[in-house]
Amino acid sequence: MNRNRIIRGVSAVCTVFLWAAIVWGQATTSLRGTVTDPSGAAIPNATVRLTNTDTSASRTTVTTAQGDYAFPDVLPGNYSLDVEAGGFAKYHQSGLTLLVHLPATADVHMKVGTAQETVTVTEKAPIINRTDATVGQTMGTTPIENLPLQAENTVLLLSLQPGVVYNGENLLQGTYDTRAGSVNGERSDQNNITLDGVSNNDEFSNYAFNGILPTTPFSVQEFRVTTSNYGATEGHTAGAQIAMVTKSGTNAFHGNLYEFNRNT
Repeated sequence: MNRNRIIRGVSAVCTVFLWAAIVWGQATTSLRGTVTDPSGAAIPNATVRLTNTDTSASRTTVTTAQGDYAFPDVLPGNYSLDVEAGGFAKYHQSGLTLLVHLPATADVHMKVGTAQETVTVTEKAPIINRTDATVGQTMGTTPIENLPLQAENTVLLLSLQPGVVYNGENLLQGTYDTRAGSVNGERSDQNNITLDGVSNNDEFSNYAFNGILPTTPFSVQEFRVTTSNYGATEGHTAGAQIAMVTKSGTNAFHGNLYEFNRNT
């Protein structure tokens, strides 16, 4: 009897840790903002819906007494934002691109009208991080796939920002030196690499910016290299925080067919 209870207890603990790993094993971002009327006053209890335009998945929340709304732990991607409130025309904004580890702010200014009216905003809003003081650069699918890369090595893209130095890996006559890649003076073995929110660090070789799982440009949707002022969700090492996101499924069929030819 006691043995069965112990087995059930161990199974429960393992299940909790498994689900915790799944929940935290995500490369996410966030969106927040304030909903106001034409005079600039806050609109409480407004319904705000965030929809992923690639998958049609949506989340809904309501504004606070101060007119604030927040969507934490959002998967990176393309989104639209819809807001409804009594006495105001519906608000619809498309073209919101949320990038990994880059909190975004989208304030909404409602127009007085009826529920049958809709104010549509099509201009792409700039991604403004007013949430934390992290310093880094995010790169999306288009430059990843189109920038020329030697041997299709995504690592070369990771070094395209101030404070990052990459000298290659074949140093000291074939032996690896952690000075081959550094961020703000920290050696390459001080970097933290995650792939879809899961650790991808090579604890044995510590090659600069190289995870233990290889990533090609056609498999990576986007990445962000945070060089300083890490948030509370990061940390782990003194060097850079490198967050990579692989491509995922959408409502449309897609794929890549390519061929490379390099003459001597």
